[in-house]
Amino acid sequence: MSCSRGPGWNGLPWIAALNFELRHVPTAQLFVHYLPSGFTPPLQAAGPAPLSGHPLLGTLIWTLFGGCCTENFRYQPNRVLRGTSGLELVEKNCEASTMPDAKGFYQVIETVPRHNNKTDCSGALIQGPSDQSIRFFQFRSAPDKMLMCQIASVGACFGPLTRTD
Repeated sequence: MSCSRGPGWNGLPWIAALNFELRHVPTAQLFVHYLPSGFTPPLQAAGPAPLSGHPLLGTLIWTLFGGCCTENFRYQPNRVLRGTSGLELVEKNCEASTMPDAKGFYQVIETVPRHNNKTDCSGALIQGPSDQSIRFFQFRSAPDKMLMCQIASVGACFGPLTRTD
């Protein structure tokens, strides 16, 4: 398979093999098997109520670069996102709007408490702990398909992401 990569891609052939392996491992096993040394799980402190029943919950995947790289996002009821993209492993704390806005977008604020300092599918690197991003999600024709957007506009989105559970 010939893979065309985004900015920052260095063309190392073992990355495609790693992503193939990651696609076939349950998310829970990913974080046990591929955690960097010194990586510790988050403390379960009292905080906001869980996201029970939120349409964002579950595992969402998006395959890009002609099938050479898959991003996995697992949004959990405890407001934690665990994700993989390229070589990147990341954990984020999430605050999600409970209802979509008038244009159908859910806003999610994600804050990174820990990551493995590796690049994602596009070659980008998270800046560090406490890095914060705001994303907008819009569900498409089916509840298992959605767009992930930088702003609340379909012109600033990628996807569709597909729910796998």
